[in-house]
Amino acid sequence: MKRITILTLLFFISSYTKLSAAIVYTDINDVTLQIGGAIDIDFDGDGLPEFTFEDQGFGGQVEPGVIFNNVNEHFTTVSLAEWDVIQGVPLNTTIDMNSNWFDQGDAYVDPGWGTTLFPTTDTYIGASFEVGGNTHYGWIFVNWDGNGTFVIKSYAYETDNNTPILAGATNANTNVMVNSITLSTANGETTVAVGDDLQVSAAILPLNASNTDVTWTIVNGSGTATIDANGLLSALTLGTITVVATANDGSGITAQIQINITEVTPIVDNGNTDPILDPGSPLSEVESSVIYVPSVFTPNAGNINKTFEVIADNIEDFKMIIYNRWGEVVYVSYDQRVAWDGSYAGRSNPNEMYVWKINYRDAKGQKNEIIGQVLVLI
Repeated sequence: MKRITILTLLFFISSYTKLSAAIVYTDINDVTLQIGGAIDIDFDGDGLPEFTFEDQGFGGQVEPGVIFNNVNEHFTTVSLAEWDVIQGVPLNTTIDMNSNWFDQGDAYVDPGWGTTLFPTTDTYIGASFEVGGNTHYGWIFVNWDGNGTFVIKSYAYETDNNTPILAGATNANTNVMVNSITLSTANGETTVAVGDDLQVSAAILPLNASNTDVTWTIVNGSGTATIDANGLLSALTLGTITVVATANDGSGITAQIQINITEVTPIVDNGNTDPILDPGSPLSEVESSVIYVPSVFTPNAGNINKTFEVIADNIEDFKMIIYNRWGEVVYVSYDQRVAWDGSYAGRSNPNEMYVWKINYRDAKGQKNEIIGQVLVLI
């Protein structure tokens, strides 16, 4: 009876280990190793590849190989005698601590000195590596034609440390990588006025990609802009900029679109030679609130036009922000009676055009925003 009890306990432990195991499977577009090229294998998707296949040949024909980064990274190889000849294993082969881990820092597919040929069909390569100091096993699905064409199709690993995996097993969390990003804007617009916003959207393929998030960035050209985490672009200064979206799944897929930032149309004069610039509601509708904003001033030119001063009547909740050409905030004011002397952090700003944005509440209690530019001449 005692022996039966022990066998039952062992069976229970084995069953529990299998049920608790989790496989992360990464299905990629087939990638062919190019002459002089390299292909990264990032099992856990942290952006740091565990292995990199490289062409180890000298031109003419691809010769796939791997130089292991540390002593805890291994591929299945043929034997102790052929320790650096990568072994292809069939579907459902168990990959674990007892597999052929004979490599000693490097391994190759069909090297000239080897006698055992790699299968010229779809096959698997067993892999062993460490994550957080723990050993994990995985497989890489490849195709080799024996004549220089080496294709990587997918890979997977067991997240439970020291747990075997069957070659080709995918019965868990499938990680489908992004293979395409297409950018678009509302109504196909590729122009936006200074101070306006433009929503940029990203369409991800395949539709079942595991992670469809992207990171938005701006490459400033002759113009400047900012963009938030949701793809909402805010135009700051005239010129062209490039919006870039990068997939967050480690696939390296990016897309970009060029946007042209144009002048804001002047719509109100109010008897002043410097127009009020307003891309939203025209100020002429605000009957008893008036704002005058200069378009140029000269901080070092004596007592004439030496500060940037907003003259306003019958407004509340005033706020003004001034940006330089790079989109950096150089001045903020909550009082229209306080003038800007053209400095930032105690130092004079260079001669250039600056963008200002003013928010206020008019005599009717309505919120307004006006945006324009001012030229600083030192």
